Amino acid sequence: LFYVHPRSQEVAAFDKLGDKIHDDKLVGNPVAIVAKVDVSKQLYLKERFQLVQAPKIIMFSKGFMYEFEGEINFDDLYSWVQGKFRNSAASKKVPRGWREMTLIEQATSFLHQHREWSAALGAA
Repeated sequence: LFYVHPRSQEVAAFDKLGDKIHDDKLVGNPVAIVAKVDVSKQLYLKERFQLVQAPKIIMFSKGFMYEFEGEINFDDLYSWVQGKFRNSAASKKVPRGWREMTLIEQATSFLHQHREWSAALGAA
């Protein structure tokens, strides 16, 4: 869950999902890994995954990312992470991270993230 200021019902649904996944893991069922990320503090992730608005729930699977669509509630979230996400037509390739980039790509990404520096360098 990528968020800035989530509503309490969204947090409750996501926390319940985390508890259910933990219980599933204890009995040996395959599970998804869930995490909450405050994108106001993790600007790199906001940029990398092109998060325009929050909250945003993204499933990562086999090099692709799938965005959850709909009202955030426990039942829909749980069925989605159990495999329903694969039915989503809206999948994108996961953008490469810093370590997978070439030096030129890293420099370009850095300047893109720090536009004021890029503008100053262009003016020099």
